[in-house]
Amino acid sequence: MSLVLYRIAVSAYHLLIRIASIRNKKARKWLEGRKSINWNEISFARDKVIWMHCASLGEFEQGKLVFETFLAHHPDWKSVITFFSPSGYEHLKDYEQADLICYLPAETKKNVQRWMQHVQPDISLMVKYEYWFGYLDALVRSKSKVIYMASVFRPDNWFFKYGGKEIRRILKAIDKFYVQEENSERILRSFGIDNVEVSGDTRFDRVMKTATDTLDIDWLNQFKSDSNLIIIGSLRPADLPLLELLLQADLTSYKVLIAPHDMDDKIIEVVSKYKENIVRYTSMVTGELENANIFILDTMGWLSRCYKYADIAYVGGGFDDSIHNILEPAVFGIPVFFGPRHKKNPEALELLDLIPDLSSTDYNEILKSIEKRISDEELRKKEGGEIKSWIMRNSGATPIILKGLNKIASAISSQTF
Repeated sequence: MSLVLYRIAVSAYHLLIRIASIRNKKARKWLEGRKSINWNEISFARDKVIWMHCASLGEFEQGKLVFETFLAHHPDWKSVITFFSPSGYEHLKDYEQADLICYLPAETKKNVQRWMQHVQPDISLMVKYEYWFGYLDALVRSKSKVIYMASVFRPDNWFFKYGGKEIRRILKAIDKFYVQEENSERILRSFGIDNVEVSGDTRFDRVMKTATDTLDIDWLNQFKSDSNLIIIGSLRPADLPLLELLLQADLTSYKVLIAPHDMDDKIIEVVSKYKENIVRYTSMVTGELENANIFILDTMGWLSRCYKYADIAYVGGGFDDSIHNILEPAVFGIPVFFGPRHKKNPEALELLDLIPDLSSTDYNEILKSIEKRISDEELRKKEGGEIKSWIMRNSGATPIILKGLNKIASAISSQTF
């Protein structure tokens, strides 16, 4: 595929979003957010600028520790964060450690030229999967240093199969790929892309910092009381059959905290069929928490910290499109269960090598595995220790990436004098 064909494909994609926005709220936010960009207010022409682009909230979490640590070392640099998805932008539009936060402007020739003119990034830090070749072509032709971090590659990535010479030229011109595992390095090198280093996954460092920084949560202390706690995190509609099975099981010594990915009345309906004494975060009365059996976390921003109190966790998404973040609960040294759609998540495959029955294609099999840990505290704690050690062994990606970024920043700073 030439850049011309690529640009035609991107234009068609933008047209489909416009059509979808008639009925789809997320597509409508995607369009409206980009209309709100005021180019007259964006000007970093005389500053040193680091730009981090993320698809969504999950990718931001992968880049956050690197981004914040870089800025702590280089306080004179200006910082820009862009998101492709509304779920990232809407959650972080008030994030205080960036000078500019906005949607990535739709990739048109005019918008790319505007971006390069107004932002002029010295370092462009792309997190994991985002490949916008119109922007990348402009960046590699400019003075900007382009770095990919936490990347994972597969032989069937479209730009390897159909990319053509122009797309390969851009990939080869990128200054550095920091990849999560050795297979990604082998794939890149097989296509003649040698500017690659295996750093690991920055999320291991991020969740370790979160675990260290997590303070006590008074309302969750009251709810858990002297019971054990199962947390069902990032619950999707396809996970509801497992939730129903779990609520029918013997949970005499356990309470359950449910954190939906998107709040849905169907979840309340399912829970209400099996349990009484249900509390919701948005309507809780602290004096009544100890007597409740089920807590529904119908708000955002708490889940990763709540896992500190869990004895067992289930992370949703694996019976839908893909599992959500399993490292957030794993860092607290507890068994973490999830559904079968995890093949694109290297950390899930590694965890299953350690403890094979943490996942299954069958809801009943997952329930059996959970019940096994409910009844066997010694096994649960043993596996929790193994998981905690696995997390620690896989940490260390952040300093590797920062070493490269700091070297680039020093070179750029020396050129400005």
